[in-house]
Amino acid sequence: FFSIKGGGGRSTALAATAWSPAQAGQRVLVLDLDLESPGLSSSLLPNEKRPTYGITDWLVEDLVNNGDALLDDMRSVSDLSHDGQIDVIPAHGRDPGEYVSKLGRAWMSKVGADGQRESWSQRLERLLQALERKFQPDVILIDSRAGIDEVASACVTGLGARGVLLFALEGEQTWTGYSVLFQHWLRAGVAREIRERLQLVAAMVPELNGAEYINALREQAWAVFTDNLYDQAPAGDLSDF
Repeated sequence: FFSIKGGGGRSTALAATAWSPAQAGQRVLVLDLDLESPGLSSSLLPNEKRPTYGITDWLVEDLVNNGDALLDDMRSVSDLSHDGQIDVIPAHGRDPGEYVSKLGRAWMSKVGADGQRESWSQRLERLLQALERKFQPDVILIDSRAGIDEVASACVTGLGARGVLLFALEGEQTWTGYSVLFQHWLRAGVAREIRERLQLVAAMVPELNGAEYINALREQAWAVFTDNLYDQAPAGDLSDF
């Protein structure tokens, strides 16, 4: 779940989405990766049920090879769980401590004993794999960091998501932001890999004139996707596109 700007209901939608498969008996793993503006955890967990550690703590401790020791104390089960279970991995634990200082180190690369450098996105993917092995979820939902930056882009493109929901508010800021992001994906060579997994979500649809709002959103989305994310196919030849 990703958005260019906050305030579009992304985290609320993710919480509701987590409830649905859990209601059907599935085990859902939810990660709050909006580390600079964590809020999803509060929607799914009361503060007294928040675990001791969170994702930021793991990213910091992993730099000194202590991350795996935190895994057992990073998860809490949401009270919204019903026939299934919603496991929540928050951005930070019950006591965030020096959270701003932790964030300054969380995105650092890790240098191994052999001198090889592991980027923060590779470390994040390793954390995700460890959590998947440990908790064996049926579904994993990730609340990505919002905005146009390398961190958010890598969260969307680098974690192997089968589906990426892009939340959009009708307006120039939304489409300018997505145009910049899509152009970055084109230059980085990941557009072809990810574009079929993208789906736009109309956020904050008004009660009045909702159909007109969605139609305008659809038309603008078509233009932005066509101009910035898709190849220009030669006339009469679609075999390679």
